[in-house]
Amino acid sequence: MSISIFSVDQPLWLNSILTPSVTTILVGLTLVTIPAFMRFARANTISWSFREFIRAA
Repeated sequence: MSISIFSVDQPLWLNSILTPSVTTILVGLTLVTIPAFMRFARANTISWSFREFIRAA
């Protein structure tokens, strides 16, 4: 039997590392929401960079 990182048993070892706690929930939610927030911030930055008073500065 070969052991692979992406095997079916992944949740078993992952569960032993990441115990159910508030910290684990916060880390998970942070990892999920950061890309969306970064997209939002980048889109706003780009849209503001095309404003006339920004270009005049």
